[in-house]
Amino acid sequence: MKQLLLFLSASLLSLVVAAQPGLRILDQYDNDVTGKTITVYHSSPLAEVLEAHLKVENTGDTDLDVFLRRVNNNVVSTSTNSFCFGVNCYPPNVDTSQDVTRIQVGNINSSFLGDYYPNGGRGISSVTYEFYDNTTFATKVSASVTILYAVADVIDLFDEEGHTVNNSVINVHTTDTSSAAYLDAKVKVKNNTSQELFMFARRITNVAVPGTMNTFCYGVCYPPFVDTSFVVVSIPGGAVDSNFVADYTPSGQGGTTSLTYEFYDLYSLGSPVTATVTIEFSLSGVGIPENSTLVFDGPAPNPAQDYTTFTYDLPVSARSASLVIRNLLGAVVDHVILDRESGKAIVNTASLPSGIYLYSLLIDNKVSFTNKLIVRH
Repeated sequence: MKQLLLFLSASLLSLVVAAQPGLRILDQYDNDVTGKTITVYHSSPLAEVLEAHLKVENTGDTDLDVFLRRVNNNVVSTSTNSFCFGVNCYPPNVDTSQDVTRIQVGNINSSFLGDYYPNGGRGISSVTYEFYDNTTFATKVSASVTILYAVADVIDLFDEEGHTVNNSVINVHTTDTSSAAYLDAKVKVKNNTSQELFMFARRITNVAVPGTMNTFCYGVCYPPFVDTSFVVVSIPGGAVDSNFVADYTPSGQGGTTSLTYEFYDLYSLGSPVTATVTIEFSLSGVGIPENSTLVFDGPAPNPAQDYTTFTYDLPVSARSASLVIRNLLGAVVDHVILDRESGKAIVNTASLPSGIYLYSLLIDNKVSFTNKLIVRH
C-alpha cells in the first residue's frame, strides 16, 4: 500500500510539473521584456501622445484566458494614460480589462497598446502592466512589464567641467606638432530615470584628417576599426557614469577631425532613447596650414516652426558646399545646395514632424560639423 501511495504521489507530481502554463511579454522588436523596465521617449513637451506596443505570448501547454491590470506607480500630474487589450480600449479611469482575451498554446497576441498623453507636461511617468490568468489550476499565471513614459531628456551628457553637452560640440585642440601628441575627451553619462539603463555607444565619423587615428573606450576600449560598443554599461537610476573616453592621435597632421558619439540604451520603444555629442579634435601650429575662414550662423529660430534660416560665409577655397538635414534615424529630410560664397539658406520646416533633427555642413563633400535643429509645431 505504501508503495502504491508513493507511486500515485509521484504520478500526480509529474502531472503538476508537466502542466506549466506561462506568459511572456515581447516588445515590438520581439525582445523578451518580461519583468523588465522599458522606456517610451519623446524629447518635446509638445508631443501629443506616446505609444507602447507589446505582444503577449502563451509559452505554456494550456490555453489561457488573459486579463490586464494597470498600476500607475508614479505619473506626471498633467498626464493621462489609457490602454487597449483584446477587442476593447479602456478610458483612463479603468485599471483592469473587463473582457477576457483567449491566447492559445504557443500563440502570440499583439493587441496591447499603451497610450500616454503628456498634456504639455514634462517628466517621466512609471506604469506597470500585469497580464494574468487566475482561472487555470486555481493558480494565478502572470507576467508584467514596467514602462517609463518619458517626455524629458532621459540621458544627460556632461563634459569634464560639468557642462551639459547634449547635441553640442566639444572642441579639443593642440599645437603640439610632434608625433607624440595625444588628445582625449571624457564624457559623463547621467541616467535621469529611477530605473537602470543598459547603455551602448556608437561612433559616427563626420570627417577625419588622413593619417590620424581615433579610438574610444566605453566599458572596455575598442580598436580604431570598431564603431559600436558591444559591452553593456549599466547605469543605475539617478547615477552618473564616467567610463567614456574618446582618444585622438594627430600624428603631426594638421586640421580638424569631427566625430559624433551616440549613446543609447538597450530597452526602448518608440523613439530611441539617445543622446549625442560631437567632439572635434584639431591640430595647428608652426608649419601646419590653417583652414580659410568659415562663418556659419543659425539656425534661427531654433526651435523652428514653419521655417528656419542659416547665414554663411564659405572659405574661398571651397569648391562646393551643401546643408544636409537628417532625422535621428539618419534619413535625409532636406538637402540645400549652397551655390554662393556667402548668403542665407532658408529651410522649410512646416512639413517636418515635431522632433529633433541633425544638420550637417558639407564642404567639398566632407562634413565640417554637425549640430541640432528642433522642430516644434
